Amino acid sequence: MHEPMDKSGQFLPKNGAGRYQTIQWLMFQMGGIGPMFGQLGYFHRFAGKDYEDKHPREWYAAESRRLLRVPDQRLAECAWIMGDAYSIADIATFPWVRNLIGFYQAGELMGIADFPHVTRAGDWRNFLRVPRSSAALKSPSSSRLPEQPRICGGVTSAFFIPRRTIIPETSGDRHGKRLGKRRRRSGAD
Repeated sequence: MHEPMDKSGQFLPKNGAGRYQTIQWLMFQMGGIGPMFGQLGYFHRFAGKDYEDKHPREWYAAESRRLLRVPDQRLAECAWIMGDAYSIADIATFPWVRNLIGFYQAGELMGIADFPHVTRAGDWRNFLRVPRSSAALKSPSSSRLPEQPRICGGVTSAFFIPRRTIIPETSGDRHGKRLGKRRRRSGAD
């Protein structure tokens, strides 16, 4: 994800320390926030909400709260994750926060009010002050401004079109090779 930023020279510092701290924050998002928030969303809003055992949902909520405390502490000291500079770390992190509150409707479950610095920095109006983010939020796919734009996980709904899946009619042999004819099944299974 950071390679396009390297090529463009934007959103990723050129110097050693700032550059690697930004990449560390990006990896924190990719290895923690993204997966945990996604799992929490599944267990809170989608099929997982029908599970009788609420332990998985509570576990992902607790883990998501733990992860959210890290950027909240960082943002108590600065405007954006990397200080005064808007970076790839912000671009990767804040759509997940917005997704958690809006799309997954888990703000109350998370106690999002306990994270004032994250909610301040993640407020979509702050992104309107950043020229490139402002242009993205005002694109035709998010024409709901000035209300809360409907962008799920930082991408427009075009990325949520159900994919076509190829399902083998028979299972594979012991070496994992597919056997039999293939049939197509549509949907987001």
